[in-house]
Amino acid sequence: MRSKGFKYTDDEVKAFVDNVYAIMGKNSFGTQEAFAARIGVSDGTLRKYLNGRIETIQYATVREICKVGHMSEKELFGGTRSSGELEIVEKLDFCSKLLKKGDKEFINKLLELVITYMTESRKK
Repeated sequence: MRSKGFKYTDDEVKAFVDNVYAIMGKNSFGTQEAFAARIGVSDGTLRKYLNGRIETIQYATVREICKVGHMSEKELFGGTRSSGELEIVEKLDFCSKLLKKGDKEFINKLLELVITYMTESRKK
């Protein structure tokens, strides 16, 4: 069982897509391929993101998009996702890949609890 990280809301996906399009337009990359190369993803992955299909996204990619666009991680997702949340999820997911099966299940369960806690605490 592998964690998928956050479940992004429709509003977060829309904000992300709108912001990425705005960053690409503002910085005159010329092509989506050039922008994809700049942020360290394939053209296919960028197209998937721009079509709103964000299942997982590496924190390093989020940071690079924000760096290029001169905005915070929170702004990129419409004011809802903090850099701390994104980083914690990515680190726990990375750790789970390095462990034996029993330990991996423990980390994945911990990751699910952390995600649930952060999601619920944002609703309050």
